[in-house]
Amino acid sequence: MARRKRRLQFHNPSPYNPKRRRERSPFNYRGYIEEITICRHIDTDSSVDLHDEAVSYRYFPVINDQSRTRTSELSKIEDTLESSKRLDPSTIEWIIDSLAEALDGDDVNVCSVLEKHNFLGRPDVYGMVLDTLTLDFPDMKGWIENLVTLVLVLSKKETIKVRHIKKILGPLSQIKCFKDPSIKNQIENAVEMLEKRERYEKFQEDSHSQIKVTASVRRMLHDLITCEIFPTAEMVVKDEHFPLFPRSLRKPNKSPAHYLIEQFSLFLEDFIGPMRVGIKHYIEYVRSEEKGSRFKDDDVRIYKRIRLLDNDCIAGSGICLQVQFDTSTMKKIRWENCNFLQYGNLVCLTYDDCSELTYALIANRDVKELSNGRIYLEVIEKDQQNISSLRQINESRLVMIESKSFYTAYGHTLKSLQTMAEEMLEKNEDIPFSKYLVHLDNDVLEPVYTRQPTYEMTVANFRCLMKNVKEQQNIDYDKVAILDVTKWPTMLEMGLNEDQYKALQKCLTKKIGILQGPPGTGKTWMGLRIVEFFLCNHDLFKQKERRPILLLSYTNHALDQFFEKLLESKHLTFLFRNKTQPFVRVGGRCTNERVKPFVIKEHRKRTKSWSTNRSEIYNSRDSVKYLDTLLKYLQNGIVSAEFLHSENIIPRIQYDSLSYYRYLDFTLMSNDRIVEWLGILENYNTDTENQTADIQDANVDELYFEENDKRVLDDEDEVNDKAKEIEKQILKLFTLTAKHGLENCSAQCHKKMLSFVRRNLEKRENVMKIQLIRGIRNVWFLNFEDRWRLYRFWIDELTMKLQHRRKNLIDYFNEKNKAVTKERFAEDLDIIKSCYMFGMTTTGAASNMTLLREIQPRIVIVEEAAQVHEQHVIGCLTKHLEHLILIGDHKQLRPTMNNHALKCSHKTDVSLMERLVMNKFPYHCLTKQHRMRPEICRLLTPAIYPSLENHPTVQTYPNVRGMKHNLFFIDHQSPESQSNFSTSYANDFEAKMIARLYKYLILQGYSNSDITILSAYNEQVRKIRNEVSEMSKQLRVANGRCNQRVHITAVDNFQGEENRIILLSLVRSNKECKLGHLGDPQRICVSLSRAREGLFVFGDFDMIYNRNNLLWMKIIEAAKQNEVLGRNLTVVCQKHPETTTTISCPQDFEKVQDGGCDQLCSTQLKCGHVCDKKCHADDTIHDLGCEKPCLKRCENGHPCREKCHKDCRPCTTKMEKTFSTCEHKIQIPCCEFYDFRPCQSECNRELGCGHPCTLKCSQDCNTVPCRKIINVKHPQCGHMTTVECCSKNDFRCTEQCSKVLKCGHTCTLKCFQDCDILCCQEMINVNHPQCGHAALVKCFEKNDFQCIQKCSKILKCGHACTLKCWQDCKIVSCQAMQNVKNPRCGHETLVKCCDKNKFQCKKKCSKLLKCGHTCKGNCQMCSNGRLHIPCREVCNRKLVCGHRCSYYCSNPCPPCDDICTRGCLHMKFEPCGHLCRKPCEPCQELCGWNCDKRCNNKYHCSRECSEICDRPPCDKRCDKSLKCKTSHRCIGLCGEKCPNICKRCNKSKVLALLNGTKNIDEALFVELVDCEHIFEKDFMDEYMGLHTRNESSEDKRLLLKSCPTCSTPIRRSGRYKNIIIAMERDLMEVNRKCEKFLFFKNDLCRFRITDLIHVCQASRIFSPRTIRQLFCIGNKDVKSILDEFLNKAYPRMEEISRTKIRSTVREMKGTFCVIAKWILLHSKISFTEDELEKLLDEVERSLINADLIIMKNELKSELSSEDMQQIDFQIQKVRCPDGETFCREDLASAQSLIDAIHRSSSTSCLDTLDKQRRLSLLDVQCGKHGNWFKCKKGHIYLSEVGGTVDVPRCPDCLSTSDDPETSPVDEMNDVGRTLTPAPIDEEVKDVRCTEMDLSGDDVDMTAVDTNSPT
Repeated sequence: MARRKRRLQFHNPSPYNPKRRRERSPFNYRGYIEEITICRHIDTDSSVDLHDEAVSYRYFPVINDQSRTRTSELSKIEDTLESSKRLDPSTIEWIIDSLAEALDGDDVNVCSVLEKHNFLGRPDVYGMVLDTLTLDFPDMKGWIENLVTLVLVLSKKETIKVRHIKKILGPLSQIKCFKDPSIKNQIENAVEMLEKRERYEKFQEDSHSQIKVTASVRRMLHDLITCEIFPTAEMVVKDEHFPLFPRSLRKPNKSPAHYLIEQFSLFLEDFIGPMRVGIKHYIEYVRSEEKGSRFKDDDVRIYKRIRLLDNDCIAGSGICLQVQFDTSTMKKIRWENCNFLQYGNLVCLTYDDCSELTYALIANRDVKELSNGRIYLEVIEKDQQNISSLRQINESRLVMIESKSFYTAYGHTLKSLQTMAEEMLEKNEDIPFSKYLVHLDNDVLEPVYTRQPTYEMTVANFRCLMKNVKEQQNIDYDKVAILDVTKWPTMLEMGLNEDQYKALQKCLTKKIGILQGPPGTGKTWMGLRIVEFFLCNHDLFKQKERRPILLLSYTNHALDQFFEKLLESKHLTFLFRNKTQPFVRVGGRCTNERVKPFVIKEHRKRTKSWSTNRSEIYNSRDSVKYLDTLLKYLQNGIVSAEFLHSENIIPRIQYDSLSYYRYLDFTLMSNDRIVEWLGILENYNTDTENQTADIQDANVDELYFEENDKRVLDDEDEVNDKAKEIEKQILKLFTLTAKHGLENCSAQCHKKMLSFVRRNLEKRENVMKIQLIRGIRNVWFLNFEDRWRLYRFWIDELTMKLQHRRKNLIDYFNEKNKAVTKERFAEDLDIIKSCYMFGMTTTGAASNMTLLREIQPRIVIVEEAAQVHEQHVIGCLTKHLEHLILIGDHKQLRPTMNNHALKCSHKTDVSLMERLVMNKFPYHCLTKQHRMRPEICRLLTPAIYPSLENHPTVQTYPNVRGMKHNLFFIDHQSPESQSNFSTSYANDFEAKMIARLYKYLILQGYSNSDITILSAYNEQVRKIRNEVSEMSKQLRVANGRCNQRVHITAVDNFQGEENRIILLSLVRSNKECKLGHLGDPQRICVSLSRAREGLFVFGDFDMIYNRNNLLWMKIIEAAKQNEVLGRNLTVVCQKHPETTTTISCPQDFEKVQDGGCDQLCSTQLKCGHVCDKKCHADDTIHDLGCEKPCLKRCENGHPCREKCHKDCRPCTTKMEKTFSTCEHKIQIPCCEFYDFRPCQSECNRELGCGHPCTLKCSQDCNTVPCRKIINVKHPQCGHMTTVECCSKNDFRCTEQCSKVLKCGHTCTLKCFQDCDILCCQEMINVNHPQCGHAALVKCFEKNDFQCIQKCSKILKCGHACTLKCWQDCKIVSCQAMQNVKNPRCGHETLVKCCDKNKFQCKKKCSKLLKCGHTCKGNCQMCSNGRLHIPCREVCNRKLVCGHRCSYYCSNPCPPCDDICTRGCLHMKFEPCGHLCRKPCEPCQELCGWNCDKRCNNKYHCSRECSEICDRPPCDKRCDKSLKCKTSHRCIGLCGEKCPNICKRCNKSKVLALLNGTKNIDEALFVELVDCEHIFEKDFMDEYMGLHTRNESSEDKRLLLKSCPTCSTPIRRSGRYKNIIIAMERDLMEVNRKCEKFLFFKNDLCRFRITDLIHVCQASRIFSPRTIRQLFCIGNKDVKSILDEFLNKAYPRMEEISRTKIRSTVREMKGTFCVIAKWILLHSKISFTEDELEKLLDEVERSLINADLIIMKNELKSELSSEDMQQIDFQIQKVRCPDGETFCREDLASAQSLIDAIHRSSSTSCLDTLDKQRRLSLLDVQCGKHGNWFKCKKGHIYLSEVGGTVDVPRCPDCLSTSDDPETSPVDEMNDVGRTLTPAPIDEEVKDVRCTEMDLSGDDVDMTAVDTNSPT
């Protein structure tokens, strides 16, 4: 469009005068607005062809003409805005006109200029516009016209922030000279649109924004991040802990950081505080002298005599430590019921007085293991190294301290809060919704998704909330704006009452929706409606990517109920169309069958993802089980010889001898030969020791995982239990175990055998020595005692081998378990991201904080929010959160706290929901309850809920059957009790009363599902369960009403639940009137609001009333008024309503034992009997059958013994029967009288041998041989023995053989065995035939045995032999120690005699290095002082910033990592909190350095605090008066800090400061702000270089000035501020140069030197271990240096190897290896120039030495004796010179000799070798240590310490000069060294400093300490 020509330049502009009256403007607004509208229409209409000539000419006539000048014009504007802080009116007009002119074709750049410089928000621009437009008749000049155009166009640009144009738009809207209303409408529309945009921007900023964190808060956040969650022993003793902050309940926090610190400190103290106090009490108990009583503490439990067993593999926990504790004092504990050692509890292992604390978590709670005193612990990662030291402690000293804190509910949340603090510290990230949660702004905005990017309201489908189908067919609710509640469906259409309707509006239209629902008002139902709405409109919240809704619940049961009701919703069926599972239930212990398919474990199964890591972890766990079972069986059975041989335990020769048993005439299986070899069959019956001992089988304890439901977070994947299969496999390896024995062996014999085996295996110390085992050839020649000693040795060897294998398997399992954990996390993340909603408990959310931070849910719904810790909710809030809905009731149960004292002092049990309600956040309370009958509801109103109303449905409840009252309080005075092992309480009277009342109600026709029994204490719950269990055994009811167990639980576990009848036990009854948590109003509310139809409460109400609890007093008084409180409970007979019975004690229920009254029932049953029970209300009992005896008889006249209702069984009455054949008489049952049965009496016939028959009468005597034991004489040997009668003619004599062997000794075999094959085992004294030594040997070994006496021979070296006599002295090296002088270095060393020619000198170097530290190497590592190893001491050099370097001394000093200590007056001189190497954020405040009011100079600094001051220092004396006396004047300077001394009152101090240099009356003083030391002005000016800093001809050394007295860095001063700022800028420049060093430290990957491996292996220089180090090297220069060195050393090593002179080859190999290892020591550090210089000399020396050796061996036939002597002389000089005497002249002379001989020799022995022996180190980066300097041209460089140049010189200036002097590098090159710094890319980026040319060398910040002037 054609515009009016605008002024581009202003010549001689008139000054701006706001008071001058302007003329009325002739500006035509109507035409102007029409042109703007047409122009904008052309810009946005896609149908217009922009290339059309007419259009282009008409609307854009100046685009082509001004396109060349527009960019330069905008550049001028930017330069003007940057350079000028205040603009004159003419310049403002020019800028407005120019920007309006450029708006047509370059609107993007115009917007950028306006936003960058905030032009419209500048005070001068705004003031000029305001003064002009507020006139009555403003002169509408061109710049105002352009301003209107600019503002109207920019108001439509979304890239421009609202705050940039809203301020200027206000005055424009008040212009009074607008005749055309269209321009007025345009401005009004722009204002309205900006308001919408501003609100939308507030939504986005409110969701997540950046904050500013002060230095002091940064330190607190840093302490929070680094805080140790588990206290050390020192912290416990000193009572040190993270500081506690009072909780801000009714006032906003100072900042999000303060809020985060407060929440962390309180949550940490609630978790660890009780345990810390308990440990401290135990330490005091241990250290006390009197320990008469047992230690008892309410916070911790002590377990003594702790024994650390092996590690084991536990699913879900990884590697766990098994611990055994003493249970001798815990015999009465029922582990299945008590809360001791619960899963997830925190324990602490320690000893003595708790000087060392090791923390662990209970990983598995196995009741069977607990009864034996065993538990599995998961040691926390940082304490795992302490376990090895604890194993060394005696078990009597070790103790285990258990805390009651559940770690998972705390630990992960604390880590999440630390992560939030870390993000806040590093990225300045705010807490989500901090505006509300931190600052308590109760003006809650709507969620972000309710507004579209165009600022319009988002529409949603409300049909899912419709209940009346007929009405919704006529009205379209598919697209209704969420925020426009007037267009919502009505209450009737939704099926809601007024409260529910308003609550739904608040929840859907506020970022934080709070819904309070008293008991029975349907808050869970409302939560379901809200979730249905979100799921049906899930596309609204999808945005860029779909993020599922998070549902949090306090319990697993409530979570399952919520999901189950969601599945019943008809509006959500579309989510299941594609056979997908839209929900994910995270966690374990899901008991609801409908919800189980949605558990995350089932999702994992459906993904069918399988990994090798997971299969390997299962296999390794089964292998560990296999080994554990096998190790257990080894101590209880006999393992087969085949298995021992397969494990290489039995040598082959011994195994073959064991298998050879053909001479033994036994019919045993081959697998049982080891049983016979051990003599078990012959000796088990003769061993009478402990025959009656209790013999138990070696059963394998199967591992199972039984955890508390509340603490289970996730069910592990099911793994097949292979325990039985493993046991079957192991049994195949044994010949005799508890599971099976030998064939034809009775059970009693088997037990005796096992007892015999165990007793022999327990003799573990009696094991055969390995020296004797080596000489055994035939194991059958050993006697039985030696055989068992040998077998025990085999078992010990096998046990050690299996334990080693088990340790490797556990390490492998641990490695794979970590990999599986990562895979599981990624898998769960994919599963949850693909669903629409996922739910978990608050404890599960605490343990999955990392998962939640990855998912970033936009909508979070918290069920029972009033019972959830605020920290749990905070941890679930992520930066993408848009909507938080809290559903609960803060008048019911609060969060459960672990630290009761902290709860009372800091109100830590107040939830987030309750805190917001306390601060008047918008919420709505439901007031119509649908649960309790009116009389029960009246207990809560108005005492708790003033406005709670009853729904009509509760008025129609039936009365409780058999009871006079539906609500009754039974009063009693029976005292409470408490057990020794519990802090809970119980009441026997109430337990018995409730159990009998429960039985009575069941007899009234109620089922177990209709009744719930509640108690305020867990101990009472257990007691009631036992009583009810006994009562249930006596119940006999029909219709399966008692098939389901009655629900008996604590009150805290029943919130959110309800039932028809509630029986409540209050328990407490004591003389002290202690209520405990029974007086908690929230717990009272829950207790009394669970019943629908009937509530019966048992308690000591007189005691409760006397406690003066206001709420209980109101309830008791109301109960008394309604006559529902008393000591007697009245029950009514249903059959006879006029009959009532009074119950006052448990025995009174006997009056109504059948549930009615004392009248007889007398009802005739179907069988004809009459019911003889007393009156009972439940007639269905008659259908169970008659209990009277049956009247029927059998055919023999015997009466039936069954009940009437049962079928008659066969008659079992005994009758006498006589057998016709043998006339024996027997007693048999009536039903078997006529059945055929053989006679079972004893046979009285005689056998052929004369002995009586032992068979039955009906059996044939001739079929079984006689088994009578008789004494018989053996026909051959004549021995008398006892045998069976049938074997008297053919038996073996088992008596001891009495024959004499050939050697003269008596035979030791049995009589029937062949003596000729036995080797005599008799021990005899024999002299060895060769050495003559006497020895005690077995008889059969007397001609062939080894002498075991000590050898008396002398070795060749002169030392006595230390071996046995039978061993060969020649094959063993002499081990005698002797002092030997090393031929190379001359040091004496104590070495073994065998190593005297090949040892390495280990004498400590102890030389003083260049850095000042002592060398830690030895003579061999440091090459006799020529090449010292890099220094590993801490650097501790003083950096430029004043801090000390904490890096290795041998490395260049990196940038400083300490906390910055800089600060300014506006920060109250507090440090900024950043790292020292990072630039501080510039202070934007004005400097404020001004002269005093009475000073004549009137100096004033007008710049910002972070800039160079634009005023000189004032030398006038300060006019202020001192505190000592008003007449005493300050001795300081004007505008500076006044010194704290007076020259009159403290004259001696002032004179001491002057030290005679100046008159006291003339002197002025300066006090340093940093350290408060005082100095004379002139001295300090000279010291700081205030007036002379540019006069020196030398380069200035960069070092932060410090106090001359205390060396504190001077960082804060007004007088020297410019010097300090300049120095800090130079300091940042030094930091940037030092960052080049970080590229070596962090950015480079490790180098893999694969191309050098083959060279290293072939050269035989490196050991395999050294070669492995080559694969990962961090310094790239090591590769090039090592490569070049090996290329020179490898050929020479090959030549020397051909000489075959071992000593020479070994020596040269050692020399080259030392050099190579020295190079590898720099794998992670850089080289220094001095080290490289010494490396060059050492490499050259070693190569010259090698060349001399090669020449000597190759040319020995050609050289004369004189030449050989010269070569030997040179070899001796360069062989191993001392580091102090070594000089290059020796190398030069040796080189000259080599050259001379080479020239004169005809043989070219060195031609194949590299003649360049000195390394040429190209592109090697060298680290430097020295001082930083700055030259006159501004270059900053590092000068080496101890360099060759006395005066530092700038390398940049030298490189550009015409005639530079020789640099230190050039001087080094004169001796043959080439050092070229590697090129490094520069990245210079600093807006505060000027650009400089940076050097590419590796640099550091080191500054040498100097003596300050005094």
